[in-house]
Amino acid sequence: MIARYVAIWRVHGANKLVSESPNPALVSSTAPRVTATLTSDPEPYFSHIDTSSATAALLFEGLFSPNKDGSPEERVAKEVEAIRKRRGIPDGQAVYLAIEGEQEVSVPGLAKRRDLEEFSVCFDALDKCPSSEHLAQLVA
Repeated sequence: MIARYVAIWRVHGANKLVSESPNPALVSSTAPRVTATLTSDPEPYFSHIDTSSATAALLFEGLFSPNKDGSPEERVAKEVEAIRKRRGIPDGQAVYLAIEGEQEVSVPGLAKRRDLEEFSVCFDALDKCPSSEHLAQLVA
């Protein structure tokens, strides 16, 4: 199973990328896979974070309750749109540092898990901190 880590920071003091490349990579490694990228369009990176946040918020409202309108996927999509609206749409004049990491992890024995079409929901299944291998790549 692949575990994915995504973090995004706005780089204050930088207001536009002048490179012709839309997303210049600052760091890239393959073992483990880590990429640090500068971008003016953070939305593709926010997608993973938004879906995770929407799922967590909806769990408190009864995401899997049968007496709610729409499927769980539809409710998550609606909450993701609300999160994006609250955050606002970037105007392309800011610079963001996006860090992505992926690593193969063993599949934990999940007693409390629900699989949907686009994602799975489970409780305390995986460590949410970047692995020491990812941190070593970023520090180097």
